[in-house]
Order: sequence, then structure tokens, then C-alpha cells
Amino acid sequence: MLFSFDELASFASRVRQAIDGLFVACHRPNRLPQRSSTDAAILERCDILVAAIDSSFGLVSAPEDVLSRYEAWFQDVETVDLQDVALSTWPRPT
Repeated sequence: MLFSFDELASFASRVRQAIDGLFVACHRPNRLPQRSSTDAAILERCDILVAAIDSSFGLVSAPEDVLSRYEAWFQDVETVDLQDVALSTWPRPT
């Protein structure tokens, strides 16, 4: 699904929990990866990525200023190499 920022904000205000959700933001819509893209291709093309893996684990890839706000909001934050974690459990090429 393709959302504008306002549509995404409205969606987020109604969602209480996302499991196995992959949210990708691109400044230029023509850079949006396909759902079938590999994790590496998704990470390369997006400006911001949020992967809701399960109810207690998620990944965020973003510019440093965005990450610092994220880290200030959540208590248990650690840095991981995104190459070591699958972005989603739905089937896609690796």
C-alpha cells in the first residue's frame, strides 16, 4: 500500500500493534522498493525503514537525527547490523 505522510499518520493513530509489518519511506516515490525485493535492495532504496518483527522487537533504519529521536522515545534500544536480521517473515528472495 502506498500512503502519503498524512495517511500514514492517520493509520498509525489507529494501530495499537503491528506484527511482521514493514514500513518504508522514500523521499522520491520512484525509489520505493517492491514487496518482492531483497532485504538488501529495500535497505538501499529507502530513506527510513521500520520493521515490526513481533510485539517486542522491531528494527529502525533512518538518518541519525531520526534515530536519536527514536532512541529518546524508547527505553530498550540497541544497535544491530541489519544485515544479520531478516526484515520480515513473509517469503521474499534473500
